[in-house]
Amino acid sequence: MDLSPIVEALRQSREVTHNIRHQGQVRELPSPAVIREVLEGLLTALFPTHLGPHGLRHDSVDLFVANTLATTLTRLEDQVARGLAFAGDRTPDEAQRLAQEAVHRFAHELPGIRATLVGDLKAALRQDPEAESLGEVLLCNEGFAAIYRHRVANALNRHGARLVARIIARQNAP
Repeated sequence: MDLSPIVEALRQSREVTHNIRHQGQVRELPSPAVIREVLEGLLTALFPTHLGPHGLRHDSVDLFVANTLATTLTRLEDQVARGLAFAGDRTPDEAQRLAQEAVHRFAHELPGIRATLVGDLKAALRQDPEAESLGEVLLCNEGFAAIYRHRVANALNRHGARLVARIIARQNAP
């Protein structure tokens, strides 16, 4: 099949007829797929003994959490910078600086977010007649998954990462 006429028609639509680019410019948007991975990484760092790798020993949990957070927060920072650059008239350097500040503030909230989530887990366990443990709620309860996304999105939104927070709020799984 010759796809060239279709590709050409799509280019015409994209570039001329139906150009929907924000302010007419090509900008990288935050990636919902990467944000899903960030959510998974954050949840794993918050609950490493439940969600971390098999065989994680007590003496290596902190190292695992540090490595997971280093990777995950770097990826989050990139997504926040993309969102900030897309949503405003910021230079890439300015968006990166603002993203670093936002993610830094967010990271310092993680212990409090975890504490709140433990309370949410306990409440969900009381309300889920089929669940037998907090670990089961953590792994299987869709209501808890939605609460987790809400807590992360709310914190990021407070720190100026509005577009990433909106993407998180509409995600279907941690």
